[in-house]
Amino acid sequence: MKPEWIVQNMSLEEKVHLMSGRADRSRIHGALKGTLSEHYNEKPYVAGGNDRLHVPEIRFCDGPRGVVCGRGKATCFPVPMVRAAGFNPDLEEKIGTVIAQEAQQFGANFFGGICINYLYHPGWGRAQETYGEDDFLLGEMGGAMVRGVQSAGVIACLKHFAFNQMENQRFRVNVRCDRLRTEREVFLRHFEKCIRRDHAGAVMSAYNAYNGVMCGHSRYLLHDVLKEEWGFQGFLISDFTWGVKDTVAAALAGQTVEMADTKFYGEKLVEAVRKGLVPESVIDDAALRIVRTMKSFEKISMESGKRKRLKKGEIRELALQSAEEGIVLLKNEGNVLPFSKRRLHTIAVFGELAEEGNQGDRGSARVYPEHVVSPLEGLMKLVNGTTDVIYYRGHNIAHAKRLADEADCVIVIAGLTYLDEGEALSKDQFTAERGTSVGGDREGRLRLHDGDEKLLNEIGKVNPNTAVVMISGSTVIPGKWISQVPALLWAGYGGQEGGHAIARVLFGEAEPGGRLPYTIPQREEDLPDLDFEATEVTYQYYSGYRKLAHDGIRAMYPFGYGLSYTSFSLSDVSVRKGEITSDEKVEGETEWNDAPVLTVFCHISNTGKRRGSTVVQVYVETARCPVPALKGFLKVTLEAGTGRDIQIPVSCDDLKYFDEKERAFRLEHGNFSIHVGFSSEQIVWSGMVTR
Repeated sequence: MKPEWIVQNMSLEEKVHLMSGRADRSRIHGALKGTLSEHYNEKPYVAGGNDRLHVPEIRFCDGPRGVVCGRGKATCFPVPMVRAAGFNPDLEEKIGTVIAQEAQQFGANFFGGICINYLYHPGWGRAQETYGEDDFLLGEMGGAMVRGVQSAGVIACLKHFAFNQMENQRFRVNVRCDRLRTEREVFLRHFEKCIRRDHAGAVMSAYNAYNGVMCGHSRYLLHDVLKEEWGFQGFLISDFTWGVKDTVAAALAGQTVEMADTKFYGEKLVEAVRKGLVPESVIDDAALRIVRTMKSFEKISMESGKRKRLKKGEIRELALQSAEEGIVLLKNEGNVLPFSKRRLHTIAVFGELAEEGNQGDRGSARVYPEHVVSPLEGLMKLVNGTTDVIYYRGHNIAHAKRLADEADCVIVIAGLTYLDEGEALSKDQFTAERGTSVGGDREGRLRLHDGDEKLLNEIGKVNPNTAVVMISGSTVIPGKWISQVPALLWAGYGGQEGGHAIARVLFGEAEPGGRLPYTIPQREEDLPDLDFEATEVTYQYYSGYRKLAHDGIRAMYPFGYGLSYTSFSLSDVSVRKGEITSDEKVEGETEWNDAPVLTVFCHISNTGKRRGSTVVQVYVETARCPVPALKGFLKVTLEAGTGRDIQIPVSCDDLKYFDEKERAFRLEHGNFSIHVGFSSEQIVWSGMVTR
C-alpha cells in the first residue's frame, strides 16, 4: 500500500492519532524525579501507529552517548564531544549502527539522540551532547551518526531545531541573531547538510523561542526553512512535554508530532479542524510524512536485519577505541608521557574523580550500562599488581605532597560531574537527586573547583613526573597550576570503557588520538558575552576559534589542537581546483553531492619512533569570510618512519556564504586562501586559488 493511499483511507481521528504521543506525562516526570522504580525512557516512548492500515508506531529511544532504554544491557559510548575530538566520521558511523541495533533490541525504531546544536559558548550545560564549536565538524560527525543509525532501519532524529545553546533558561529565552548570515552559516548550515546530504528522517524542535516565536510553533523554521527551502521529507517531533503550548499555532507551523505525551493534539486538534481553525490539508501533510517515513524505515529495518551484528566484546572494543581516539594530549613537557610500567615502582593517584565511573550528565542522556570503568580501576587492571598504586583523594594537601614526593609518578584526575554541568534539573521542574538544582550552564565557572586548583598548585612542584587528566564536557581553563605540571590530557566523559582508555593512554598502550573540538582560551573574557540567565539573547557571527582569530587573540589551546607520542610533517602540499558551479541557482538550492570545488594534496610523514595518528586540517578564508574556517580534515594513522600521499576534498557548498539580499547561498568570485596544518593556529602551508 502506498503512503498516499493509506492517508486517503484514514479518518481525521486516525490521522491525528498518528500525530499524538502516547506516553504518560506523570510517569515521565516521576522517572526523572527518581520517585518511580523505572528510569526515564526505560522503555521506548510510543506515538502514533495504526494497526488497521499497518502503520508502525513511533517508538522513541533517547541517548546521545548510547541507548537510554533498559538496564545493564546497552553500551555507554563516550559523549559526542569526546567522539568529536576523534575527528573520525567513519568510526562515528559504526557507533551509530551499533546504537541503532541496540535500540531495536528494546523495540525502538526511532533514535532521538543526535544533537548537533552549535557550541556558541563552552559554558553551555549540554555541550557534552554535541560535536563542538565548528559547523563543518558538526555536519560531518552528525551526518556520520545519521548514516550509521539509518543504515540499520532506525529513524535518525536531529535536535534541537534550533538555536538551543543555553540550558538554564531554555524554556524562557528568546534568541535572535545579529544578522541573517549568522543564522544560516553558523547555526543552521550543518542541520541543512544532515538533511539534504544524509537524509535524516526526523527533526526535533527546541524549547526556546526564536525571533519572538517558540521554535515548536515557528512556521519560519519548521515550514519555510526546513520543508520548503531544504526539501525535508521526514517528520518533526516536539521536544518533550513543554515543546508545544498551543494546538492551532503548532499545527499551522508544521509541527508534526507532539511528544512524548499529548496535551494539545489528540482530541483538541480534531476539534480545531472541525471548527475550521486548522485546515485538514495540514493534517494530511503531517500524516503523509509520518506514514511515508515509518513504512520506508520498516522496509530498511527488515533488510538490514540480515546483516552481521557485532558481538558484545567487539562493541566494548568499539567503545574503548572511541574513548582512546577522543583523549587529547594538551601538554607533555620533557616527554613525561607515556609512563613506563617497567620503570615505576610506585604510582600516586589523586582526585575524587579517580574512583568514579563518571559518565557526565544524568538527565535524558543517561545510559544504564552493565559496567562503567573508573580511572582508578583502569589503572589497577593495567599495572596488574606489578606496580604499587597509592590512591588518596587529596583533601589534606600536606599529606598529598608527602605521597607525591615518595612516588615515582603522580596522576591527578580532576574535573567535573553531572552536578556541575548537563541538562538542567531545577527545583521548579524536577526534584534533583541531592535535593538541589544540578546540571545547567557554567557561566563564570570555566575553571576547576577550588579543591582541585589547590591540589594541583602544590602537587606539580613536588614531583616532576606528574600528569593531570581533565574530565569535562568542554572547556576548562587551567589556572596557575598549568605551569607546575608537565603533562595534561583532556579525556572528557569517556563512557563505560573510559577508565581503561585513560590508563592505556597514560602508559602508552594506546595513543592520545584526539584533537580539541572546542577552544581553550587564555581568559573567559575572550569568549562571546552570554548571560545564561537572560530571557533575551542575541548571537553574534563570530564565536569560538573564529572569534579569537577575528579579535587577534591567541588561544591557550586552539581548536583542532592535540599532541601525539610521535611527530608528523607535511610536505608537497598543493591545491587543485575542480569544477565550480554556476551562480545561476534558485533560492535555497544547493548541491551537497557535487564534485569538490578544490582538493588539497599533500604527503604526511610520521617522523617519530612509534605508531601514531594526526588530523590534517584545511581552513579557508575569503573576502566575504575573512577568518579561516575549517572546511576539510582527514585523520591519518602511520607507523613510525612511514608516510603516505593524501587528498582532502573541499565541497563547493561548504565554501559558500549566505547572500542576505538574495536570501541564498552563493560562491563568491575572487581569492580563496587555503591553510593546511594541525590546528586552527598551527598552519604549516598556505596558498591561494582564484575564481
